[in-house]
Amino acid sequence: MKKIINYLKSIRWLLVIYDVLLYSLVYFFFILFSSIPFSEWPIYIHGGAYLILLLISRFIWHVYKQIWRYGGIQSYLRLIFADLTAMAAYIIIDICLMNFYYL
Repeated sequence: MKKIINYLKSIRWLLVIYDVLLYSLVYFFFILFSSIPFSEWPIYIHGGAYLILLLISRFIWHVYKQIWRYGGIQSYLRLIFADLTAMAAYIIIDICLMNFYYL
């Protein structure tokens, strides 16, 4: 239990909030200016599913525990691998479970 508390204390929560806000803002503008009608609501589930997978992947790869001011190539590679992991998980889940549309 103490390891979990220490892990949660070491996370830079402001970076998590920035990521969620930026992703939500971009997704909102995508919905706003997209030609996809809102009656096709299952397609909008994909954005929320990808955000959740992205955050989980970045937590697993410890992206939010780094200090980005002094980030080197290791930090950027970790971010790229975390996002690639989220993308692969999203594609697998999309093909297996959420077979609504293929974007």
